[in-house]
Parts: sequence; C-alpha cells; structure tokens
Amino acid sequence: MSGRLRWARTPPAIPERSFAFSGRAEPSRSARRRSPIHPTSCPPAVAGVESARLYRPVGAARRGGDFLDLWPCGGGADGRRVRFTLGDSVGKGLQAAAAAEEASALVRREAGRGLPPGEVLGRLNTALAGASPSMDPVFCSALHGVAEIGEGPGCRLTVRLANAGHLPALVVRSDGRLERLYPTGPLAGILPGAEFGTAGSVLEEGDLLLCYTDGLLDAQCEGGRLGEGPVVAAARAHAGRPPEELVGALARTLSAPGVMACDDVAVLALRPAAA
Repeated sequence: MSGRLRWARTPPAIPERSFAFSGRAEPSRSARRRSPIHPTSCPPAVAGVESARLYRPVGAARRGGDFLDLWPCGGGADGRRVRFTLGDSVGKGLQAAAAAEEASALVRREAGRGLPPGEVLGRLNTALAGASPSMDPVFCSALHGVAEIGEGPGCRLTVRLANAGHLPALVVRSDGRLERLYPTGPLAGILPGAEFGTAGSVLEEGDLLLCYTDGLLDAQCEGGRLGEGPVVAAARAHAGRPPEELVGALARTLSAPGVMACDDVAVLALRPAAA
C-alpha cells in the first residue's frame, strides 16, 4: 500500500449539532466504573473472526487517553462484518481520558450509520476541529476499519482501514512477512475539512492484523526507547499463531524487568478464524 498521505478535499457538509465535544475535565461516571482491560480474547460475537486486545493505562489511572473498540455490524452477531477502532488522544490525565471516551463513542455512532471508514474519521475530524474556542485544542490519532468475512470454503478477511495520523497497522502474514498500512490522513482535529482515504488488505488463513498505540513503542528500557524492533520480532515469532499469543507476548515485554511504560498502551489483533 502507498504511504502517501491523502487529504485536501472538503467532506460533505455535516450538521454541526451532530457533534458536541463537552470538554469536561473528567470521564463520565460510567467510564470511571470500568476496570482496565487486560490481555484477553474479545468476545466471540462474530463467527469467522478471532481477536485479542490489551489496554493498559499508565500509572494508577483506570482509564487513559487511548481507546479501542471492536463490534459486529451488518446484521448483528450473525453479520458478516466487524468494525474496529483504536486511537490515542493527545494529552495526559483526565482531560485526555474524557476526550478518548467521547471520540470512541462518536466513531461507533457514525459507523453505525454504515459510513465507510474514511468518512467516519472525517466526521471525527469535523467534531474535533469544530470544538468550542473556550476549550483547549483536542487532537487524536485514530484507526477505524471494517473487516468483512469471506464466504465459501477457507478463511479470509477483507480489511478496509482509514488512518488519521496514527502508527501504521501491521499485516503479519502466516510466513512472517510484514506489510504496513500507512496513514491516509492527518491527525483528527488538526486540519478542518481534511479528507481520509482508505487502505486495504486481504487476510488469508494464518494472517493477522496488528494495531497499537505509541505507548507500546515509547516504553523505556535499558537501551532507551523500546521502539518497533521488539514488536516486529514478536510479530514474526508468532506468525500463524492465535492473536492472544501475540498480544500476550507484547504484554510480557512491557512487564519484563527493566521495562517501564511511560504512556497508555492499547493493542488490538485480529485474524480470520481457523477453519
């Protein structure tokens, strides 16, 4: 896929009332009641998809500025598609957590209208860029995608993904080859009227899509910043293996002696379910 960034044209006009970032200084009561998400398989809501995720807020916080979500669409639990989102709001503390909560809710709501991934992120961008002037600027990086389950024999997921200034998603082939799906637009909230393109990939049996926030790479170790190297090594070492094994390996990397996470970490991995 091309790494060229594509943004210029103004998306369709959207009623301003559709978006209302509150700018509140803390997450809602429901968000404060949530427990941190640990390495776990996502609920098997859609036959044909295996997934796992990690959510680790930094410090003692129960909710951070990262967000992730995965849900069935196109007919509910019997549908043939899933949508997924992962992102990182700029900033720290309660305000970042509140922004992450609202961004995640907005993406799910707009995706529920059946919009393509690029248009969903376009609407997120409109919401952030049009926030009240009395608020501090709110920006976030985000991925939003649709994975369609193939019909007939064999295992296949067709992924369409839009990327608002986020780290590239990694396609991990069953033989260990890696492909990157690069950003298709700027950070959400930076450029009013930005357009977000769509990248795509087909996951065959044993292939996996890995998405993560920069807190994973920014963890500190004896040599300085952890960086992409250990992530790539883990991805190749677990090529063809279930998503929870790769996500578990990344969680162990963060918990290894001498490694300290300095920012929130969110990881999402998904693949076609084994036949």
